Amino acid sequence: MSVAGTLAETWLLLDRKPDVVVLDLMLPDGDGIEVLKKVRREKIAVRVAVTTGSEDSDRVEAVRALGPDLFL
Repeated sequence: MSVAGTLAETWLLLDRKPDVVVLDLMLPDGDGIEVLKKVRREKIAVRVAVTTGSEDSDRVEAVRALGPDLFL
């Protein structure tokens, strides 16, 4: 198991082809939604569980539109 605390670290870990990514949208150096966009755009074979405390309905809908495997 590996843990990335930043968007930059996440890009590096995606190269290791993990089975699952538990993704927080609020990262200190960027927006976690960019990870989900890349995974879907590049058809990376990984399950993505997204967590957020955001109450912004537009943001929530943007995430849902990208089809995370789980959204908390």
